[in-house]
Amino acid sequence: MEKEQIISVLEEWNFWNRDIGKQVGKNRHYTEKIEKFLKEREIITISGPRRAGKSTIMYQLMDRIARKEKIQQVLYVNFEEPSFLPFLSTDFLEQIYDAYREKINPDKKAYLFLDEIQNVEGWEKWVRSYYDKKENVKFVISGSSSKLLSSEFSSLLTGRFVNFEVFPLSFREFLDFRGFELPIKALKEDERKIKYHLNEYFEFGGFPEIALKSDSEAKTKTLEQYFESIIARDILERFKVRDVLSLKRAAVFGMTNISKEFSYNTLRKSLKISLGTAQEYATFMEQAYLLFQLQYFSYSLKEVMARNRKLYAVDSGLRNAVAKSNTQDSGRLAENLVYLHLRTLGKDIHYWKGLKEVDFIVKEKGLLAMNVSYGQNIGDREIQSLNEFKKEYPKSDLLIITKDLEQTKDGIIYVPLWKWLLEEKG
Repeated sequence: MEKEQIISVLEEWNFWNRDIGKQVGKNRHYTEKIEKFLKEREIITISGPRRAGKSTIMYQLMDRIARKEKIQQVLYVNFEEPSFLPFLSTDFLEQIYDAYREKINPDKKAYLFLDEIQNVEGWEKWVRSYYDKKENVKFVISGSSSKLLSSEFSSLLTGRFVNFEVFPLSFREFLDFRGFELPIKALKEDERKIKYHLNEYFEFGGFPEIALKSDSEAKTKTLEQYFESIIARDILERFKVRDVLSLKRAAVFGMTNISKEFSYNTLRKSLKISLGTAQEYATFMEQAYLLFQLQYFSYSLKEVMARNRKLYAVDSGLRNAVAKSNTQDSGRLAENLVYLHLRTLGKDIHYWKGLKEVDFIVKEKGLLAMNVSYGQNIGDREIQSLNEFKKEYPKSDLLIITKDLEQTKDGIIYVPLWKWLLEEKG
């Protein structure tokens, strides 16, 4: 492409001659965290599922730069722009940067926002070369793939980047998007309203666009489109998967079986595919931020590798739209919400199983063993499994996430889900 053509396309995405305000949207808690690193030299990487709000966060960061410096110092490139797709390469990256420097910002510091960068093969080497040359450039990079955190990428940019994983809205953010202002101290009436919103969060999840919609049918249709987009663009295209039907069946299988133990062999038998293909599908879905695999807790790596894993979905609404279960799955959905919240907080989490299972083991300074019990009554299993874990690891703390019960009894803390989600801030 000629430089004039490149700039013409870039002008549609950038704000050199127009107001950025309409694109900024509602603030996420990630924005403040990431903004602190804009003045540092390290490359900022933002990874997370498609439609979780990565691009909006980039716009918010660009807006904040524009308030302190000139908007011409910002270059935003969307690597899913149709006009650019036939040319994607490191040579084309160089052409874009040259055109920007020649036409827009010849000598001042440049903030390069490179969105969905994983579409450009070899981008890591190009970015590293400018970083190592100490070019007057700050890189902010996003991608809908956990491969941004892969060992290959990490080894190439060791010590040169800081990563932020962006997930769909936390419950606190969801309330903000729904226009509900949290009181300093929740009264009974406030609790009822919070629980009402929690039920909606259970059903439709936390993707930002979904939270702003009011029509239930429109939400479900949009979530179905998200699923198709993740499958098509983040798995089929990226990993060159030819058997579309078996991949979709694998995704539906995973979504239907959230919070359950899972093995590659189970997937192999269910879909009648090879063990290698089952392993690949599970890996692809995790890299695309569709389904996550939770490993067993043990200080023995051999035991960890020998044990089954548990599956969790990136979003309860996406899961419900795909699985279309006819039964009430509130217990499993509650467990999925707890997993996602712990993951958003950056916790080191596992599960454990003796005679009975503990849903989550959180490794911090010590160990926290957690069960999720979202029925009207707390089952014996939840208490017995925690006590069993406590016998093996006496210094561990014990917690049960409940529907309504709040108390401390026999060394176990009981906290309602809605309160725990709001108290445990990211």
